[in-house]
Amino acid sequence: MANTSGPFPPSGQPYPSAVPMQASVLTQQELLEKVRGKVVPPGIAMIVIGVLGAVVCPGVLFFLGAAAVFTPRPEFEVGGLFGAAGVLVLLIHIGVIYGGWAVVRLKSRSWGLRAAILCLLSFCFGTGIFGLIVGIWALVVLTSPDVKAAFERLQTAPPSA
Repeated sequence: MANTSGPFPPSGQPYPSAVPMQASVLTQQELLEKVRGKVVPPGIAMIVIGVLGAVVCPGVLFFLGAAAVFTPRPEFEVGGLFGAAGVLVLLIHIGVIYGGWAVVRLKSRSWGLRAAILCLLSFCFGTGIFGLIVGIWALVVLTSPDVKAAFERLQTAPPSA
């Protein structure tokens, strides 16, 4: 009798498996631990970048603004601009802190993505290469398919008792 299934076994897989395939069903707690192990390190790094940026960068800008206010030359009358930039930088870093906290607590992937993008922006506002590295790292982790699926499942799952 001729084999009508072609060169592959009837299952359609080219190599028969010695171990039967079983659906991987994670409990809510196992899923939490798996995702937490991946997202907590970049979340903590975002919080650190946010705190460093919120403390250092606006202080420098406010100092420059105060120096510009007390400079007698009219071409340096940009003190208000430095002050406004300091407030903007402070708000950016508060967003980074909140997004990092939301990721560490597994509350919001979208806030984590926003914070990662703000980390990339904070590269321009004084956190330097560290903000860039942390932002890229957080984006890579938060956009991975398993983390994305886990956050979606955590958002739709009923709270455990």
